[in-house]
Amino acid sequence: MNSIDDPSVPADIRAFYRHWRAANLTSLVPTVGEFMNRPVFEHQSNVALVDIHSKNDMRIRLFGTGLTEIAGTDLTGADLLSNIHPDAKAEATRIVWGAVTTPCGYPMRRLLQRGVHEIRALTLGLPLRREKGDVRSLVGFMSREGYTDEINTAKANVYIQEIKLVRWVDIGAGIPQG
Repeated sequence: MNSIDDPSVPADIRAFYRHWRAANLTSLVPTVGEFMNRPVFEHQSNVALVDIHSKNDMRIRLFGTGLTEIAGTDLTGADLLSNIHPDAKAEATRIVWGAVTTPCGYPMRRLLQRGVHEIRALTLGLPLRREKGDVRSLVGFMSREGYTDEINTAKANVYIQEIKLVRWVDIGAGIPQG
């Protein structure tokens, strides 16, 4: 994946990136309000909005109905990190914190587990500013293209099992170092 515009990137990821870019009315990164006031994205049910209070406090503000269907529960209001396997928390924290502090975007591959369902999906995360001006919110979109759902009874039932950063997306402010 060389850039978001690369034809090998799923079409729904490219469309979400364009939707996010169109909300940039006043600066490099749109505010939560600017993003939320845009016309509804075609795949809105696969969108989540997370408020990042610190590296250890990440609250899901909005969890789309498509994501709720996959997770088996509405995670709105939940702590994001409590839904990630302990082996993947450090990487998840590094990626999310890097995206909201640099600011930049990222596609990542995730392995999700719900009961016997093992789901592999590509997610695009992009920063949002709070209306107060700091970059500490994130919007994520889970692609349904290339999404797989297989049966696997051997794994523990923690929602997000694995996370792998594909690459950083420079939106104009650089990318995290390291």
